[in-house]
Amino acid sequence: LHAELRRGGTLIRRETFSYAPCSRSQRSRLVEELETRERVETSYGARGEILATRRLKEGTEVFRTEYGYDPKGRLLFEQTWRGASLARRSLEYDEAGEPRREERWKDGALVAVALLEASGLRVEELYDGGQLVLRVYYEGGRKVKEEFIEGGVVRRTREYR
Repeated sequence: LHAELRRGGTLIRRETFSYAPCSRSQRSRLVEELETRERVETSYGARGEILATRRLKEGTEVFRTEYGYDPKGRLLFEQTWRGASLARRSLEYDEAGEPRREERWKDGALVAVALLEASGLRVEELYDGGQLVLRVYYEGGRKVKEEFIEGGVVRRTREYR
């Protein structure tokens, strides 16, 4: 199955879809932007979740993102390559299925950790070169405190009211 978009009779975009046999479950989608010579390829899992996305410009890969899910369909990780660079985000959930921890990595180095508490407290830790440099506390979505860290020791604190 495909769809085309024309401007003034000129084909500018083509979308192609494929579906699983004997079902209406979409398996892949290809979008071709003919003016810019870009392509976006997306593949889907059996539940309709995105498994991977890839963007190409004039045949060269610009980025590629892959996703992983747990048996309940919750996102566990996403990882994106841009050239040789890799960014990764991973999630953990509590017993109730709510996000509890999120980690972000860039080229193998930890960049940020967010800890989410059922009470509504959120703690974000930011890293530079693998070293913790800043811890930020949020209550009810509002920043309430920052701790500036050097050598593993809190050197300065800023509170917000």
